[in-house]
Amino acid sequence: MVGDLIIAEVLQGFRSEKQAREAAAAFDLIETVEIGGRVLAVKSAHNYRLLPPTVRSTCA
Repeated sequence: MVGDLIIAEVLQGFRSEKQAREAAAAFDLIETVEIGGRVLAVKSAHNYRLLPPTVRSTCA
């Protein structure tokens, strides 16, 4: 069992969209506790990866 916000945090760590999609698919097999919403968690991680590295470093 994992919280959807934890999924977002993990997916933010991937630099490649392909790797992030593979990880998101693996999370589909695990029971998720809804905190903010699974769709929102995946989308926010995607948006995080779109940020330039200088902005990402200030978010950490």
